Amino acid sequence: MKMQYRDIRNHYDPYEAAYIYLEQLGHHIPYMFPDLIPHLLRCIDNGVSECQFKRDAKMMFNV
Repeated sequence: MKMQYRDIRNHYDPYEAAYIYLEQLGHHIPYMFPDLIPHLLRCIDNGVSECQFKRDAKMMFNV
């Protein structure tokens, strides 16, 4: 089952859900960019859209 951006905070472990979501974008991403996981959770908490998150990740982490 694919983890959806909007479902990460509803997961019983949001950190694990964020990890799975990033792993689906690229299997190396959560391993090479561990700082991206808390950034993803902050984005969700602050109502940032998925498109904006992906743009930020691309610019900040070269993902």
